[in-house]
Amino acid sequence: MPVTGTNPQVLPGWNVPHAVGAGMWNAQTQPLVRPNVPFTGRDDRKIPESALHEPINFLRLLQPTAQPPYALFVTRIVKNSDQQASIFLQQKLKAATSEETRKPIVDAIVEQGVDMMMNRFGNWAVQRCLEAPCTPRERKRVADVMRGRVIELATNCYGTHVVQKALDCAETIRMMVVSEMLQGDLATTLMNKHASHVWTKVMELSWSDSAPPIFDYVNKAMQGRWADLARHETGSLIVQHAFENLDDSDKADCVREVLDGIDVLALDQWGSWVVQHLLENGTENDRAQAVSALVQHIPTLVVDPQGIKVIEKAIKSGGPSAVEIVARRLSEPAKSGRRPMIVDLALGAMGSQLISMILPMLNKAMWTVLHDSVKGHIVTLKGSKSGSRIVWLFERTKAQHNTN
Repeated sequence: MPVTGTNPQVLPGWNVPHAVGAGMWNAQTQPLVRPNVPFTGRDDRKIPESALHEPINFLRLLQPTAQPPYALFVTRIVKNSDQQASIFLQQKLKAATSEETRKPIVDAIVEQGVDMMMNRFGNWAVQRCLEAPCTPRERKRVADVMRGRVIELATNCYGTHVVQKALDCAETIRMMVVSEMLQGDLATTLMNKHASHVWTKVMELSWSDSAPPIFDYVNKAMQGRWADLARHETGSLIVQHAFENLDDSDKADCVREVLDGIDVLALDQWGSWVVQHLLENGTENDRAQAVSALVQHIPTLVVDPQGIKVIEKAIKSGGPSAVEIVARRLSEPAKSGRRPMIVDLALGAMGSQLISMILPMLNKAMWTVLHDSVKGHIVTLKGSKSGSRIVWLFERTKAQHNTN
């Protein structure tokens, strides 16, 4: 309906009704004529602001004879986060059977490559350019856009997915990504919740020839900082990933620093997971060193929710040797020197939990050592609920030994 006081004959052409088949977004056999619009230096002409909000008949543009305005779609994605435009580009890339057919699409994406990579919906279209059916040459064109911006992309919540996808491409592209990641502040990117996923993927890479000395550089840059990294939410996962995927020589420095700071890490919310991972999956020598270091701090560890989990993991994964080491430590005098450590621990809820766990695992000789440690303190132990339970457990086990 015309607005009062206006002449519908002189309204701008955007508001003039179009016949079916002649709309702006319908299939065209000739390029659109956009007079009096200055050339921007790009393949397309300057896009009117109104074109960024016009409804689009994507179904019609999927027809083989259609000539979709790809540059406009990319701009709509970058400026308006147009999800349908992104899906359309992905469908066209997947369906295209030749490099020639894909060229206008790739051209449009590369033109605003970095903006697309850091866009909620644009990153999906870029990722499509880095996988089949796109050729190595097309993938290189997209990867070249990333040069000098890899760290910026890796630390972006959407760009990180594109960087990770690039690590699935040719080794020349992988090396470009890795070399730029190494140029930044490693501690910062290793602890970044987005870039850390790039690093975990780097650790998983397989190389056709001998692997480049990536982690020689990483170890040099992270010297003295691995334990601090392990205490960070994201860094903890990175260290565990390193334990699982790196060669022994590549992770040796990391393991050594974790062992050196194991008493602090065992009490930390995130570091305790690193210690438990080492106890469960480390080499026999690493596990033995970890257990030996941990038992020296049992009084502190067993009264901490994280520490008690670490001690329990050490006992479960260390086998009979770990059980014996812990039992001998419990029989030694406490810090006060007045009575054995096992008595002090039995008076507390967490300490009694540890003793209850270890008693069934003891051989008769070690059980006797601990029994001798507590039998002179029965009255003290029975004065607390947790201590009474430990006395009862010893008496029950003693009866079983006598029966056998």
